[in-house]
Amino acid sequence: MKIKLGLLSGILMLAALVLVLWTVQYQTLKYSSEERALIQSLYAKSKEEELRQYVQIAKATVVRLAVTPGDPQSLQRQALALLSQMNFGNDGYFFVYDGSGRILLDPGQMQMPGVDFCEPDQPNGALQAGMLLTTARSGGGFVRYDWQKPSSKVNAPKLSYVTQVGQWGWILGAGIYLDDVNATMAQIDQLARQNIAETQRGISWIAAAAILLIGMGGMAMYLWQERSSNRRLRQLGSRLVSSQDDERARVAQELHDGVMQVMVSSKFLLEAAQSQLPPATGDMQAAAWGTAAATPQNLLDQGLKRLAEAMSEMRRVAHGMRPAVLDGLSLPAALGVLIEQLQHECPFALELAQSGRPVELPAEYGITLFRITQEAVGNARKHAAPSRVRVSLHFDATLVRLRVLDNGRGFDAQQTSQGLGLRSMCERVNHIGGRFTLHSGGYGTQIEVELPYPYELHRHDSQRTHTNTP
Repeated sequence: MKIKLGLLSGILMLAALVLVLWTVQYQTLKYSSEERALIQSLYAKSKEEELRQYVQIAKATVVRLAVTPGDPQSLQRQALALLSQMNFGNDGYFFVYDGSGRILLDPGQMQMPGVDFCEPDQPNGALQAGMLLTTARSGGGFVRYDWQKPSSKVNAPKLSYVTQVGQWGWILGAGIYLDDVNATMAQIDQLARQNIAETQRGISWIAAAAILLIGMGGMAMYLWQERSSNRRLRQLGSRLVSSQDDERARVAQELHDGVMQVMVSSKFLLEAAQSQLPPATGDMQAAAWGTAAATPQNLLDQGLKRLAEAMSEMRRVAHGMRPAVLDGLSLPAALGVLIEQLQHECPFALELAQSGRPVELPAEYGITLFRITQEAVGNARKHAAPSRVRVSLHFDATLVRLRVLDNGRGFDAQQTSQGLGLRSMCERVNHIGGRFTLHSGGYGTQIEVELPYPYELHRHDSQRTHTNTP
């Protein structure tokens, strides 16, 4: 379920990233297009105003000569000579038509050899010349068309402005080429594409970093939840084990205070009844009851013997359910008492070895190690048939280690399913944060338990060691 949620979240984040990138590209292109149109409009207006000023200056020169007294033809030749010298820029020049549309300036006069002019009687210039003449006769204005650029000899967009000179009936005009405007617009488009690419890369890096951080955060949260769940499980298991121990203690106490007391009082009553029997010989009792085994004395003896065995068994069960020795003894001493008791029941040698400086352990630690020792020795007696079992308890600087080793019949721990006893031992150790290991084979079986000291106990022990160090 968590993997599916993670995949769904990743797909949604990827879709959101694609949508953001598309939105950024769309909006950037939109703004770039609007900016391009605005710049192109402003640039075109500036070119128009520039061209209008050039034509107005030329017109003022022609009008000044036209109103000057003198020979009109001489004045016209003088005006054309002035106009032929009034170039602007590398490719800007003036042109003049007379009233009938005949061009009055030839390329030689303009010092631009090899450049064609818009002549009405030439096929390649008739259309453009017609537009220029019509616009001028209509009051003047701007005309756009494609024409050969003098510097490159290549056709380029051209903007011309024409007007009439009323005194002589001339049509005066000038033109500028707009290919530099197109180059500027292309440069703006290139910059816009570069900005889009850089923005997309930046968003991609930010998104990648965000996805990485979210993934790391999700992983950290998952690990934290898993650790928290494990901690809660350990706490629940610890409470369960503790409740089991408490319940065992309660049942043991009930057996001792209830059933055991009833059995003890019953034993006293039977013994009192036995003492009240009249003394008689065995022959008289046998004659009265038929057999010697059925006499009241023998029956009371057997009953008292069975009652004593039941009390002994009840006492053993109660002590097994609750290690009462831990209430007044330390763990090493309690294990010593346990080994001494088990030695009377086991047909093999039992050894207990202790090393390290003993530390006062929490009650839960003592009960766990005591129970594991009971279970491990019991398993060896039931299944392994050993000749010797060694129990070692070692107190280290940071942990306590219990090891139970027998030399009996081992088993394959990987293929043999663990019984209830082994699972119970492992769960007890895991619930309090310890480590349980089992090794078994032809040499026998070894069970090892390591329980790290609690933080407070470890700190107190370290401080005490530091204080006692000279």
